[in-house]
Amino acid sequence: PFLYHYRNVAGVDGFAAFAPVFETVVATRNGKGWLPNTYDSYIKPFPSHWVAGTYMAHSTWLNPDAELGNVLQWAAQNTDFNAFGGKTSDPDSFNYTGATWDFALGLHDFLMDDPAVEPEPPTASPTVFLKGGQTVFRNNWLYHDPSTRYLLFHGVAETNNHFHYDHLSFIIQAENQMMASDSGYAREKYSEPTRKSWYLTAPAHNVVTADGSAPVDTAQDVTPVSRDSLDTAFFDFQEKEAPYPNGGLLKRAIAFPGENFFVVIDRLTAPKEAAFKLHLHGGRGVITGEGHHRLWTYANDSYGPPAQLAAWVLSGPLTDQTGEVTYIKGDFAEFAYITSSQAAREALFMEILYPLAADAELPKTTDLSDSTRLAATVEKDGVKDLFISRRGGSGRVKAAGMEAEARFAWVRQKGKTKQWAMQEGSLIQSRGEEIISALTPVTAAGQIGPDGFETTVEAVTGCTLAFTVPQGKKIGTSTFNGKAVPVTLHEDKVSVALPGRGNLRIAFAP
Repeated sequence: PFLYHYRNVAGVDGFAAFAPVFETVVATRNGKGWLPNTYDSYIKPFPSHWVAGTYMAHSTWLNPDAELGNVLQWAAQNTDFNAFGGKTSDPDSFNYTGATWDFALGLHDFLMDDPAVEPEPPTASPTVFLKGGQTVFRNNWLYHDPSTRYLLFHGVAETNNHFHYDHLSFIIQAENQMMASDSGYAREKYSEPTRKSWYLTAPAHNVVTADGSAPVDTAQDVTPVSRDSLDTAFFDFQEKEAPYPNGGLLKRAIAFPGENFFVVIDRLTAPKEAAFKLHLHGGRGVITGEGHHRLWTYANDSYGPPAQLAAWVLSGPLTDQTGEVTYIKGDFAEFAYITSSQAAREALFMEILYPLAADAELPKTTDLSDSTRLAATVEKDGVKDLFISRRGGSGRVKAAGMEAEARFAWVRQKGKTKQWAMQEGSLIQSRGEEIISALTPVTAAGQIGPDGFETTVEAVTGCTLAFTVPQGKKIGTSTFNGKAVPVTLHEDKVSVALPGRGNLRIAFAP
């Protein structure tokens, strides 16, 4: 309404400048169309249809074949309003703005809605790395679909107002249910004492603290560092970094194997021994489990159907805690969360977070960790994943037949296709067979199938990679970012020099 008012009264048209804001609204919405409850906010829908008509001459990266207005119309029409009382003009039964007495939905719809705009869904990759520091790991743009997996990785610069201690936190929505969630904004209003004593504190969020403090900005208005970003059809990844007031540092990476579940890796350092504590909230679920495993079970409620979130936290004992959760004004209640602590100058955590339908069997997870690495296998539905996260700065690590020279490595066997990924790595071997090697450490993900090699590389200055050619196969065409690239053959190895980041395709000859 303010943008329309300024344009109509003062002649100042701010819509072009604000287009990225409305694109971000679409990029960060979860599978039910709700915006996340980060900082001082409840979860909420967004009335993007109010500007759909205005943006019908504005292209967008969300769908290059449509206008931004089409996508905004789709977003509004694919939003679940039931949790907010249903879509009605009565502010007492439907209000998500916080301005309780100023909200006039019916009037706003009459003045700004353009129902003639055709809805068009986004066609861009559902995993989005936003310049502002938020990253969304998502496997599809579907609405109200239990197959959707959504994780918001929160890494924006600290705000000057309404700030919460939630640097590098994350929230998960999957199986149409809120899962690993933020505790929220407050019970019912901004002035409540519990807002400061609980809701804005670090323990109310999915963060790691050092000596009781959350990570902070390196300087005012400076966004935390993001690196090693991978976006493929079978594996996504990114690491963010932020310092602590005690001089320590957190490097938190999130992996999205098979675009089905999540692995969170936390590397922590400090000038001297520090008390590191990981906090993991499961939202409005009942918690069970022991050892390094917990299971949150969700009942049918306003936020979704029955579902489960299975969690394994490697390295450090788990402690059950309770704290309030508020998604929407007035729905506050106590729910369980967990913490895991380590006292050290260097610490390492790994969280395996697996969303499941209410009647689904849990995956079989085996902890393979030792003094050199955190490692685990996860087996479900005939697919076996192996993860290794190296302790310390360098050296090869081994687990369950895999050997890796990398900070983090993953291998999956799926039928006749083998998929892999490594962060700042130079080698992955599986059961004695070299899958990938690099002359210098590189972050990459790839798969080897019946038709050839596919690899996505995050290498700013270039790299040289080598792959083992399966017995009986010959190399056909080779392309990098769609253009032909020369390769070198030596015995059973094919190697290629790449100029930077991009997608490599080496096909086998017919």
